[in-house]
Amino acid sequence: MTLFQTERLLVRRLVFDDLPDFHDMQSDPQVMQYIKQTMNLEQSSKELERFINYYNDRDTFFHLWAITIQGDDDLIGICGVYTNDNHEYEIAYRFRKTYWGKGFGLEIAKALIQYCCNELDLEELTAYVDARNKGSIRLLKRLMHLHREF
Repeated sequence: MTLFQTERLLVRRLVFDDLPDFHDMQSDPQVMQYIKQTMNLEQSSKELERFINYYNDRDTFFHLWAITIQGDDDLIGICGVYTNDNHEYEIAYRFRKTYWGKGFGLEIAKALIQYCCNELDLEELTAYVDARNKGSIRLLKRLMHLHREF
């Protein structure tokens, strides 16, 4: 079931069959360098299961979804929104390295923000980016206002 789409991409719920591609992303040091430690297969499996289990948890606002290319169900990345430790609605996205440099980041971030505002009725969104992650900073500056650096 498609939650939303762009000209080239579809966003749907994660499923357990996504594990090989999900692990490819979670185990890649370049993908994870500004996010968290890389994961082995068992850790990736537990993380994927945790994300999927949130779909049925009515007490926790945590939605991370699969990004695929239209016409191909293989996972190329994830995106979503969740309530962070500061009680803010934080957006997030990441892509497998194979799909970097194709304009997918800006495309999905625009659609994600639109979905959060129009479909989820969220009035304010935030995004936190490591100061060394120049690509994400450039992308988010095109879509959001910088409030502070730390």
